[in-house]
Amino acid sequence: TLEKFCDPLYKNDPLTMVDHIAGLLNAVRMIHSISRYYNTSERMTSLFIKITNQMITSCKNYITNNGYCRLWNEERDVVVAKLNACIKLNQEYQAAFHRTKTKLEEHPEERQFEFSEMYIFGKFDTFSKRLQKIMHMFKLIESYSKLGESKIEGIERYSTRFMVIINVIKKKSYDLLDHRKMDFDTDYDDFCNQVGELEADIQRFMEDTLDKPTTTEAALQLVKKYQNIVTGLSIASLDPQQKFGKILQGFGKDIENVQKLYQKQKNDPPCGRMLPPISGKIAWARQLFRKIEQPMLPMFQVFQQYPGVLEGDEAKKIIKSYNRVAKVLLEYEVIYHQAWLKQIDVIKSGLNSSLLVRHPETSVLYVNFDPSILELVREVDCMERMGQEIPPTLR
Repeated sequence: TLEKFCDPLYKNDPLTMVDHIAGLLNAVRMIHSISRYYNTSERMTSLFIKITNQMITSCKNYITNNGYCRLWNEERDVVVAKLNACIKLNQEYQAAFHRTKTKLEEHPEERQFEFSEMYIFGKFDTFSKRLQKIMHMFKLIESYSKLGESKIEGIERYSTRFMVIINVIKKKSYDLLDHRKMDFDTDYDDFCNQVGELEADIQRFMEDTLDKPTTTEAALQLVKKYQNIVTGLSIASLDPQQKFGKILQGFGKDIENVQKLYQKQKNDPPCGRMLPPISGKIAWARQLFRKIEQPMLPMFQVFQQYPGVLEGDEAKKIIKSYNRVAKVLLEYEVIYHQAWLKQIDVIKSGLNSSLLVRHPETSVLYVNFDPSILELVREVDCMERMGQEIPPTLR
């Protein structure tokens, strides 16, 4: 009977082995109740230890494909799934043991499961801890592998350092799955310490580079690049919400500068070469507006992803300031455009005058051409390019 229920320990993998644990424990319970040989705690403990050892052996064969594959040569996701399956087997094994033990306690007349759980499950727990450490290493490798994909200037030296750390532990000759080999635990601690030092250096590097961008847009782009490589890294000072909060403060200063520049130049703004007066003023206002609008578009996406950035009073003040300055600049453009539309009829009246006029005293002919008409033609061309409304009579 016991052979029948132990057979899955040799033929099944940990995933399907779980389904047979309840039947196995029930068979062991029956043997303990009726067997004359397995009627002592020592012999029952020895039986359970054999079951545990076979489970561990099956787990190792499952992970390594019966010894044909090294952990480093398999797909990382596949290995992690196998490791999790083995850890789950241990958990289900112990849970089934405790369920059976509890049921026996409800029947005092039967022989109880009064065995040393440390002896029975100690090896499997140690083996599971080894698997958890291996998975932690794989998780770190997965996170830091993004360093090599980053295009941030200067980050490549940290990627190289991490590859050196990985290669050192990959070259170890012992079996990583042999939980009796304590060399791994020492190497694992060294690995974690080196990664911790590397992480601290990356943190300082990122802090330094994040202080260099001169514009809000550049800072946003840099933080987004860092987001792709710090996923899974425990760098507290690179918390995106915290960094975006600082960027928002810098954006507030940009808005203040635009507001000061507007107040200083609004009456006589610097216009581009070859631009007529009204179009030049509108182009100037649009240029100021772009300085605060272009960063605001990606910032808005940030607000949706990290709403906590807007919770502070200072953040709300900055948003109000943005809305106020943006409104002023848009109104400035509308006012000058409307004023230009009103001037058109006055300028067009010059077209009704004679093109040639004779001097009343000398009778010399002169060209009667108002310079404002030429300016109007240039304004129409520029207004059209800027997408402004043009009266149908001027098209």
